[in-house]
Amino acid sequence: EVVEWLEDGAAVLLQEVERLGGRQVTDPKRRADAQDRMKALAHKQDTVGISFAGPALHHLYYSSKFERRGLLVYTLFRCVFTGAAGPTAKAVFERELTAQGSGQASLRLMSIGGGPGTDASGMVWVNRHFL
Repeated sequence: EVVEWLEDGAAVLLQEVERLGGRQVTDPKRRADAQDRMKALAHKQDTVGISFAGPALHHLYYSSKFERRGLLVYTLFRCVFTGAAGPTAKAVFERELTAQGSGQASLRLMSIGGGPGTDASGMVWVNRHFL
């Protein structure tokens, strides 16, 4: 269910990037630049960051990272809320993240890292299943 939703979301995002970006998505020079920036993101620029601008990079990101990173965020929280990370971690997360435990009406989300929409996509399912 979670993976299917993330796959469907990535497909919709890819279609929109292709529609808006047109030939920029497949332009060899722009794709090469996008691949270089993705490599930098994975290796040397994590502390500095990279520019996410441009349809070629958006397309590459959504096709290669969106589903995996969204699933990672969901899996981390699932481990905590199911008790797999231990009872102390579960108690802390329930106290801080659930409406009942924290007394807050909404969950505040901090970006863990990754591109646009990634953390939020994982948190959609954390919210549906655990909060």
